[in-house]
Amino acid sequence: MRFIGLIVAMLLAVLALAAGDKFTPAELFIIQWGEAPDELKICPVAYEDVDGTPEDSTDDMLFPCGGPTYGFVDHKENIYFSSYEFGQFKAFDNFGNLFLDLSRGTSAYNEEIFASCAFKFAVDSKGFIYFVSFPELRYVPVVDKAGVIVNKLYPCGESDPVEVDNIYFNYDDVMAFSCGHRGYRTYLDSHFIPSGSAYWGRDGNYYTARQMDSSIVEFKKYGNPDSTGWGQWREVINVDMGEEIYMRDFFGVDDNMLLYIIFDDTHNNTKIRSYTTEYILRDELVWPHYENRFEWEMAPFLRSDGNVYEFRCLDDGLHVIRWSKQ
Repeated sequence: MRFIGLIVAMLLAVLALAAGDKFTPAELFIIQWGEAPDELKICPVAYEDVDGTPEDSTDDMLFPCGGPTYGFVDHKENIYFSSYEFGQFKAFDNFGNLFLDLSRGTSAYNEEIFASCAFKFAVDSKGFIYFVSFPELRYVPVVDKAGVIVNKLYPCGESDPVEVDNIYFNYDDVMAFSCGHRGYRTYLDSHFIPSGSAYWGRDGNYYTARQMDSSIVEFKKYGNPDSTGWGQWREVINVDMGEEIYMRDFFGVDDNMLLYIIFDDTHNNTKIRSYTTEYILRDELVWPHYENRFEWEMAPFLRSDGNVYEFRCLDDGLHVIRWSKQ
């Protein structure tokens, strides 16, 4: 019976994938590497030959490369980038036109927004940007599209501020902030709720996933109707990927309640898969690994509508590619 059940599950997965939508790519624009206002900084890895090794070997790294580290796409398809190494923060419309530059070293830079760099940030449905600085600040600056601070949020209260070290953007402008030893605080309907979660939630549940074995991913769901992150695990399901994988992350949940994971396969391809809440495979997006002389790559971004934005780093610049379902 167990064998028959496995066969049925596999058939359901094949049928679901066949019924799923195909991802179609569209390159929106290319941001060139460089020092100009509408460019992004990047530097190559520096190597040094080691004595006693072949002359063409580069097996001793002096220092790693640096470049843009995080990208975010808002509901109007404005695209924002930050750079840990260079302290850059730039925003472009979906034609590649720069409309905001708060980078360190510019006249618009404000140390009350971020100190060394914008470690993480999120943009809500009204276009306001929520920053988490490194080194950490004891508040969350909220900035408009002109780069002006319009508010400062204190997740644990203004009378007892603590350093904020991360932000997790969920859906419908729900965010969770990590506040060091004080734990998480959820920002919901313009106020903070004690506790919170780094996981993705919808429909009164939160979801996450992790790799358990070379080909097994464990999905977890727990009830959380008030979005605070408190709640008991409801179910734990192991899903066979059908191949050996190297999981990168649980990617998120979209408006259609599809659960996304991102991983690399043994052929160096990056794959993004979506599953139903019954853990049946729905869609798969595959792209090969692209080399560049900087040895630099960026993680893609999943928008809540199911669009995946690839930030492909090539020698000539950063290619912004929208993968949408048809």
